[in-house]
Amino acid sequence: MIFRKCTLSIVILLVLFITSSCNEDRKFVEKGKESLKVSNNEQALVYFNKALEVNPKNKEALIGKGKILLLKSEITGEADICFDKVLKIDAENTEAWNGKGLSYCIQKKDKEALECFDTVLSKDPNNIDSLKGKILIFEHQSNIEDIMTYYKKVLQLNQTEGNTLKGNILTFLCKHGKELSDNHKYEEAIKYYDKALELDPSNLKVWNDKGDVLYSLGKYEEFIKCYDKILEKDPKAAVIWCSKGNALNSLKKYNEALTCYNKSLKLDPKNKAARINKVKTLKEMKHIKDLEWSKYYYDKGRELFKQKKYEESILYFTEAIKYNPNDTDAWYNKGVVLDKQDKYEEAVKCYDKAIQIDPNNVYAWNMKGAILDRIREWLNAKIIVFANYKDIVDDARNKLDNLSKYEEGIKYYNKAIQIDPNYGSAWYNKGTSLVNKEKYEEAIKCFDKAIQIDPYDDGAWNNKGYVLDKQEKYEEAIRCYNKALELDSNNASAWNNKGVTLYNLKKYEEAVNCYDKALELNPNDEGVKKEREKALELKNFVEKLGGNQ
Repeated sequence: MIFRKCTLSIVILLVLFITSSCNEDRKFVEKGKESLKVSNNEQALVYFNKALEVNPKNKEALIGKGKILLLKSEITGEADICFDKVLKIDAENTEAWNGKGLSYCIQKKDKEALECFDTVLSKDPNNIDSLKGKILIFEHQSNIEDIMTYYKKVLQLNQTEGNTLKGNILTFLCKHGKELSDNHKYEEAIKYYDKALELDPSNLKVWNDKGDVLYSLGKYEEFIKCYDKILEKDPKAAVIWCSKGNALNSLKKYNEALTCYNKSLKLDPKNKAARINKVKTLKEMKHIKDLEWSKYYYDKGRELFKQKKYEESILYFTEAIKYNPNDTDAWYNKGVVLDKQDKYEEAVKCYDKAIQIDPNNVYAWNMKGAILDRIREWLNAKIIVFANYKDIVDDARNKLDNLSKYEEGIKYYNKAIQIDPNYGSAWYNKGTSLVNKEKYEEAIKCFDKAIQIDPYDDGAWNNKGYVLDKQEKYEEAIRCYNKALELDSNNASAWNNKGVTLYNLKKYEEAVNCYDKALELNPNDEGVKKEREKALELKNFVEKLGGNQ
């Protein structure tokens, strides 16, 4: 009887001890939770450890300890131990699965983390912590579409949780948008900013950052829309008005740009950027006005040139240059007019200026070569014709010496051809220059190239015929002249050259007929008249002999 009483007492004591222990570990857990609420993580960890000393299998203490250890990312392994212990006790414990998934997220083990969160969601599709965990994985993967999808799910389930999450996602989107922008990946950056604005359409910082990216892409219209959003909320933002002015300036909307700069300066008179850009805009507006005047004078000069009113034409080209000194076309055309007036030195200066402004101006290179060739030919001819007049000869020789600073014309034709291999006029002029040097084979290649570029170039056909005549290839020469005359029956040079070749073939009557055609077109050509007299004399002589030509 005494033994039974002792046994009963022990049982009672054990029950009391166990009950006391359970109450004690719960107390520590509650204290740990209270410490977590005030963000005293270290104190909370102490309480959870005390709870586990009393009861090593306390799931709440293990989970609480694991969560705190996760905050110290360098000891995720210890946190995993806590969660694994819970799962051994309770294999379906969602907090432990979520904690374990979060640990894998920290370790960037996205696949393993996803398995943990999906384990919870397979049983509880609305588990907010698992949904938030998957958002973390999507952030690692920069999967913004899925981030937004899961955020909307959380928001639908719990407005408070959704709003908290919204701030985190917004920070993530803006951070990555900025990184992409800094790396000049502007199109990708815009996707992030667009999603950020989907979350928070009134976020002026995001509108500003998206606008900056659009400006970098040169999408000024879209940039202005972003900055207008800012100005709707903050119409006194002087810097924003200035930036909008810059975009309008880039779009050449100068009056609107000025309005923006003026608003910016009214709000902030010390805004240096607005003041400088306003001045630049005013100068640009004046420059555009000058360009308009320049174009007017240039077009008028061209019109007068076509009417062969060279003196008036030069005045208009000069005015065009005054308004726009860098108008290479005006300089070139002025050179052409001066060339027509035999003002060769002035013409060369104009061509040089055109080339200085635009080194790739093939027309100026070509014409410079042509005019220098003509000057040299004219001076050399002058020396021969006026050989008995010392003053004239000396003057011509002095001018030739002055021309020595320039390359021969052929050098300039080569430059033009280098810039544009399909510029037929340069090939034509180069061929003509080679003819004067009696380099007939090279000359024919040039004329062939000119004809290849423009089969309707009667001048190239005529000159090719001339070279073939020099090579005594008379029948081929005649075919070339016929082609030139087929293209332009008023080509006096071709009629004359054909006459010379027929003369060489002793076809005097046909030669006289060709000279007659040439003189119909150019009655004052003394050279053709002399050639005709020679051909006519031989024609008559042959007829008197009663023989054939």
